[in-house]
Amino acid sequence: MGSNKLGVFVLGGVVGAGLALLYAPRPGVETRAVVASKANETLDSVRDLGLVGECLCQEAADFYDDATALYEDALAQGAEALEYSAEVLADAQEETLVEIGNMSNELRAKIMEARDRIAAQVAKDQARLAEEACEAGCGCSVDSADAEACDCETQQEEACEEGCGCALHQEEEI
Repeated sequence: MGSNKLGVFVLGGVVGAGLALLYAPRPGVETRAVVASKANETLDSVRDLGLVGECLCQEAADFYDDATALYEDALAQGAEALEYSAEVLADAQEETLVEIGNMSNELRAKIMEARDRIAAQVAKDQARLAEEACEAGCGCSVDSADAEACDCETQQEEACEEGCGCALHQEEEI
């Protein structure tokens, strides 16, 4: 439908031009010269527009090529940045795991030190309690290093009865 309207428009233009020539106030030679001059001017204008169109088309192609090159460069730089970021992240993860391992080892060592201190304190407390029990039961003054030399337990067992509340029976109840 669009090409039909264009054809009618062109046909109307040609008919109008023909009628204008028939009813023109100038003689035919002069009118033909004017028409030829206008046609040459129009042809020159169309050629100039064609050259401008070619230049614009070439500029658009160059712009497209430049834009494509910039896009490809940006894409390559983005890929490099992503790869670098992945490497940095992997290194940071590895360093973090090593640091966590070191912290775990330090914590384990501190726990072992605390166990040793607690065990030493328990041993001291047991020796003190044994000494106190020895002094309370038999009256000797054996220090904790010589606690095995005292036979207080045997003497206490012989001297007291169950339920008397002495240190020996309190330990048995616990």
